[in-house]
Amino acid sequence: MPDSRVRLGQEKVGLPIMQTYEALGYTIDRKGWKRFRKQPIYYYFDRMLGQWLIESIDGCLDDAQLRELEPDESRIITLLLIRDMLRHNGEIVWWEGRSGAWIGAFFDEVAQQLDLPLDRFEDDGQPYNLAEGSETDWASRLARPLGISALELFASHAAIVKGVANNFKTMKPWWRLW
Repeated sequence: MPDSRVRLGQEKVGLPIMQTYEALGYTIDRKGWKRFRKQPIYYYFDRMLGQWLIESIDGCLDDAQLRELEPDESRIITLLLIRDMLRHNGEIVWWEGRSGAWIGAFFDEVAQQLDLPLDRFEDDGQPYNLAEGSETDWASRLARPLGISALELFASHAAIVKGVANNFKTMKPWWRLW
């Protein structure tokens, strides 16, 4: 792979995704949430964004298409996917239950920190439908700017969101281990 493509991928995809990840962590830390578990976000980020999404974009876009990709698109899609993962698994990140009402305001705060247009995050506040055979309008909308397959985005996101639930639902807080 030519060095220029690597730099282009880092500029258009890799760096914006990492900036979004860092903004999430910074915002969580700044809030001082003592009972918040970051591990489900790390799990999702590692498998979905840091691996699958980057590889998919690299495999689907040629150099000219990659040059046209706006870094903000990578940031927006990253936030939308993590927000949806938390809409499905929000109770998992809190050691002692909490309603999902915090999710919208939290992601608006992160979007503002990244200077992203808030209107790109407006929706009905519901998690994306991840049932097999369901409408994938959300996946088409997110996949289109990145040039990736909506069906693959749907399948990967659904599987990894379920993986978060399977891997973290039964984990006990450290203070209850003894």
